[in-house]
Amino acid sequence: MVLKKFALDGLIDTAQLLASELVTNAVKATGITKERPTWGELRERCNMVSICIYRTPEGRIVLEVWDTDRTPPVRRQARPDDPYGRGLQLVAELSKDWESRLV
Repeated sequence: MVLKKFALDGLIDTAQLLASELVTNAVKATGITKERPTWGELRERCNMVSICIYRTPEGRIVLEVWDTDRTPPVRRQARPDDPYGRGLQLVAELSKDWESRLV
C-alpha cells in the first residue's frame, strides 16, 4: 500500500518478500520456535516486533524491522538441501543495502 502511494508498484513483490523474510527472523528472535504457533502465542510475543517502511528525501525506500533480541543476525551460506537459512541472502541480493544495528 505504501509503495502504491509512492507510485512504485514495481517494487511491491520484492518488498513483500523482503518484509516477510525480515519479519520471520524477528518473530523467531522473540523465542517462538514452533513451526505453526497459535494466534495466541503470536499475539503474546509479537508485540516485541515492529516494522516501518518509508521513503527518504533522496527517494530511497527503507524497510526497517525491529525485535528485542540483542544478538545481531548472521547471514548463513545454506546448502542446497537446507530447508532454512536463505532469508538474509535474499535480503542482500534483492536490496541495495542492508544492515543491522542495536538500538
